[in-house]
Amino acid sequence: MRDVDNILYFPRGIEVKITPRSEVTDEFRQQIRNSFRDYTAGTAEDYLGQDKLAFIDLIREQNFQVDPDVIINEYIREELEREGAVELADLANLEEISNLMDEAVHRYKRGWHHWSGDNHLDEPACKFVEAAIEEVMAYGKENGK
Repeated sequence: MRDVDNILYFPRGIEVKITPRSEVTDEFRQQIRNSFRDYTAGTAEDYLGQDKLAFIDLIREQNFQVDPDVIINEYIREELEREGAVELADLANLEEISNLMDEAVHRYKRGWHHWSGDNHLDEPACKFVEAAIEEVMAYGKENGK
């Protein structure tokens, strides 16, 4: 599991405790709007799109990190199950290291839905991330920008 407290983090100090029954509220959406407004304070309007993407990237960085130890340990466990042993030479093999790095990059790019490893928590977490992205992407449109 990602975190003992199951806290989903958003930029500028917003934290949400995720449970299987967590629901996105209007208060949360307003917090995201306020957070993004403060995040973009002083930025030229021409760069609003870049700020939106950077803000969304911050959500990923704060919550969907790839732990290289986990990937290596999974590899070792799979090898032990499949082969009954792990050869140290395999771990020093540049091709295998490259494959493990590719796996890490793949998880980083595609891992939005694997926040905790528990589907009962991942689904509500995804709803909060989705709501945050919706609020950020809609920002400025209400003013005709």
